[in-house]
Amino acid sequence: MDELNQPELVAEVVEQEQVVETAPTALGKLKTAQATLRDLYRCATASGRAAVTGIVEIDRLLLETVTASVNAGVSHGRAIIGAPSLEVVVDMQKNFVSASVTEAVDRTKDLVELIQAKTQETWAPVLNFGKAK
Repeated sequence: MDELNQPELVAEVVEQEQVVETAPTALGKLKTAQATLRDLYRCATASGRAAVTGIVEIDRLLLETVTASVNAGVSHGRAIIGAPSLEVVVDMQKNFVSASVTEAVDRTKDLVELIQAKTQETWAPVLNFGKAK
């Protein structure tokens, strides 16, 4: 071998030794990254499923609320048509409005509680990501 190539050969041998020494550490880090990405995917999937399920349940409650409100309004309108006097209509209207407000407050409370619960279920996988299993 000529002497001009010896430093290059020595440098190449040193680089190969460094690769051999660092390969197990690099492989371990790659495996850790792979496991972390797998866990992140599971986390995102669980969170997404919880979000979709929550949206469906919230929509269902909203639809039930609107349906009940419309049905109550139609029933009330029919009852008013059959009222015998204006005094009865005023009393019916007062009772209907009072019952409607009470129902709206109760339904709003149910809706807020459901939204809070579904939000917590949606965020739980994210908040627990990376914690010990």
